[in-house]
Amino acid sequence: MLPAAARMRRRADFAAVVRGGGRVGRPLLTGHLLVRPGRDEPARVGFVVSRAVGTAPQASTARQADLAAELDLVLSTLLRRQGEALRR
Repeated sequence: MLPAAARMRRRADFAAVVRGGGRVGRPLLTGHLLVRPGRDEPARVGFVVSRAVGTAPQASTARQADLAAELDLVLSTLLRRQGEALRR
């Protein structure tokens, strides 16, 4: 479980990440990462599984191991991309 300060739960958080954060989509879920350099706040992450993404029926019937594997891929990709962006 992520610490509460690192989780996105409000619509405004997701709107901010869409404007200036990272996004990684996989067949079962989509992850968003919001890092605001120079601010005294932790990076925040949110996960979306909804009909708007088009994969909610798949995610609802997926095995836990498959969801965990996708979550791993999403997180590692988001973190790798963030590291690359910071090095530029």
